[in-house]
Amino acid sequence: MNSRSNRVSFLGLSFMVLLVIGIFTSCNTLPPMTQTDAAADEICDCMRPIAQKMENAQNKKISDQKLGDIFKMIGEGINVVGEFVSCSKDIEEKYIPDHTEEQKDTFIEEVGERAKQRCPKIVETMENFDMEF
Repeated sequence: MNSRSNRVSFLGLSFMVLLVIGIFTSCNTLPPMTQTDAAADEICDCMRPIAQKMENAQNKKISDQKLGDIFKMIGEGINVVGEFVSCSKDIEEKYIPDHTEEQKDTFIEEVGERAKQRCPKIVETMENFDMEF
């Protein structure tokens, strides 16, 4: 009985050790967040409001709108574009302040490619409205 009890305790302990090792190793398998990933996440956040405005505008028929509503939509669109420009400049200053133009272009291209993976629907909306990305 004592031998069986020791075997059960050993198996239980072994299982717990393997479980803990599995948890720790699975946490370490995630790739670290790179500057490109972080910048892509931030640019996705910058694009989200403008993409939403574009989708909302696309869903409304201009002919069904009053002139005042049309001007309001245009004003809101201009405001959102201004916020996007400001936001994207902040990201550029944060991640590539002292780089050559070639380095900036490369980084921006990499961030664009990463954003296509991280927020594909937003990028698709922007591209559907002929906004280069």
